[in-house]
Amino acid sequence: MIFYVLNAFRPWSCDITHIDETLGKILGVSHIPLDRLHMIDNSNTGPTTDAEEFLAGSEKLRQLLTPYSAIEFSCVQQTLLQQVEGKATTPLFPLHRYLTYPWLL
Repeated sequence: MIFYVLNAFRPWSCDITHIDETLGKILGVSHIPLDRLHMIDNSNTGPTTDAEEFLAGSEKLRQLLTPYSAIEFSCVQQTLLQQVEGKATTPLFPLHRYLTYPWLL
């Protein structure tokens, strides 16, 4: 399985033009057929992401990709899981952040 992870808050996946351009470059050099990719939503703004931001980013990606591809699941910080369950339109995959940076503590 090949996952293509998208974050609505990053410049290379903020709109369909950027997604198409970036994905086209990746597929061009990797020779992976588009139908083998599984789109994954990982909308976040970093460790300070709140539930509203996550849901807004996920919804934005859903609207952008729905005409072209389905989103398999959405990655969400484990600390936000209870706040977004039942509100997200895709299955949720909770993540726990193990990596920290001194400037973020």
